Amino acid sequence: MKYKVIPISSDHISFIDSLLKQSDDVIHGGRISYEEWYDCLVGNPDPYEINFIITAGDENAAWIKLNGLNSDDIWISMLIVAKEYRRMGTGDFCIRFAENFARRKGKKAIRIQTTEDNLTATKFYLKQGYKLEKNIRYAVGDGVVRNGFQFKKDLEAKY
Repeated sequence: MKYKVIPISSDHISFIDSLLKQSDDVIHGGRISYEEWYDCLVGNPDPYEINFIITAGDENAAWIKLNGLNSDDIWISMLIVAKEYRRMGTGDFCIRFAENFARRKGKKAIRIQTTEDNLTATKFYLKQGYKLEKNIRYAVGDGVVRNGFQFKKDLEAKY
């Protein structure tokens, strides 16, 4: 499958909302209005965060959000693949894109967190070469503090 990475725009808000609904059982997010999405993506974005949509052909396939542009490491703070593109290499593509993006920015590592009930994500990150850095407790989108895992992958320069 041929993937393409495009910067996120307000045109993608409904796609993001649909992704969150598809994955609500493991994302544990609260509902976000169009106005709130618009403000955080377009109106008043975080200068240390960047969002991308991954397309497969002309279809939106995934969303990835990277944080920590002002630190030594980048965080994948969101990675959701649309149900119809799961188990087709889309997640693999997203991870490779994030790692290459981080290398180009001179970052030393990538980190990611997930809740312990997200077994699919946990297995996926381990398969991608991420190491369990520590067990954590953190508040997710719905405000509930949950048990989870923090993973890390050290990056080597690739030329």
